[in-house]
Amino acid sequence: MIITVIVLNCIIALCGFYAAWQIWKLQHALAGATRALIQAEQSTYSVLHNAPELILKGQLGAYELRQRYQKLEPQFQKARQALALLATVQMIWRRSHWWRSSQPPAKMRRSGKRRSRQR
Repeated sequence: MIITVIVLNCIIALCGFYAAWQIWKLQHALAGATRALIQAEQSTYSVLHNAPELILKGQLGAYELRQRYQKLEPQFQKARQALALLATVQMIWRRSHWWRSSQPPAKMRRSGKRRSRQR
């Protein structure tokens, strides 16, 4: 009977040692994960701790830019209209100029001969 108690005691002790070894391994794994998370948190803090102020500054800059653009929009519209008008005038001028240059001079129309240009 004593041998049975001793064997059972040894089995329980081995199970306890195995559980302690597993807990020790888990502790070291968790300590490594903790160190990695702390390092990641410190790195992200150093990068992002000014982010809220910078985001607000960027939003303010975008707002101001939109305001300036809205003030300039009527001027842009007038400039577009002026350019469109100039393009139309240029097109009309080219058409009228082309039509005039395609007509032979009055003297040449009567005789049917064309004069050669002298250089």
